[in-house]
Amino acid sequence: MADSLQPRRHLDLEGTYNVRDLGGYRTADGRTTRWKTFLRADSLHRMSDESQATLIDYGLRAVIDLRSSGELAERPDVFSTSSDVAYYHRNLLVDGPLAEVDGTGTNTDRSERIARSYARWLDLMKHRYREVLETLAEPGAQPALFHCAGGKDRTGTVAALLLGIAGVRPETIAQDYSLSGPYLWERYLNWDPPPEESPKELTWQGYQ
Repeated sequence: MADSLQPRRHLDLEGTYNVRDLGGYRTADGRTTRWKTFLRADSLHRMSDESQATLIDYGLRAVIDLRSSGELAERPDVFSTSSDVAYYHRNLLVDGPLAEVDGTGTNTDRSERIARSYARWLDLMKHRYREVLETLAEPGAQPALFHCAGGKDRTGTVAALLLGIAGVRPETIAQDYSLSGPYLWERYLNWDPPPEESPKELTWQGYQ
C-alpha cells in the first residue's frame, strides 16, 4: 500500500497549480526522502513576485526548465533572468502527440498508451534525461525545481526517475504521479473557454 501523502507536499503559490515537494516519501529500506531538495512543478510563467519570493525563501537555488524553445519564447520562465536562482534549459520535448510517439494511436486504453509513450521517451531521449539528472546533482543546485508545462508528463518522468533512484516503492511513485490530477483540474477550469470535458469525463489519466 502506498504511503500517505503529507499535507505540506503541495505548495499553494499564486500563478501556478502543481508545485510539489518530493520529500517525505518512504524508501524500501525504511529511510525517507528529504524535504526541500527536489520540487516538481507546472509552468512558472505566471508566477507572481510574491510567489517567487516564497520559493526563494523556501531555499530554491536552481530551476530546470524542461520545455521546448518554442514554449520558452511564448511563455518565459520568471526565473530565467533571476539573479537569485540558477536557471537551466533542458529540453525534454518529444515531437508529436503522445499517441504518435510509439505508434499506439489506435490503442483504446489511454492510460496504457501514455505509459508506453513514457517508456519510449526514456529510450529515445536518454541523453537528455542524463543531462537533467546531472544538472540536479550539481554541487549547490539543491533545492532544485524542475518543470514543464503542466507538470505531469516530462516532469512526471523525471520525478519517477529521482524517486526510483532513491529507492521509493513503485506504488508510491505512481501515487505521486496521480496527484497532478486534482491540482491541474483547477487550471483547466480557469481556461477560457472552459474545457469541453466534464469533471466525470476528465480524470488525472486524461491530462496532457
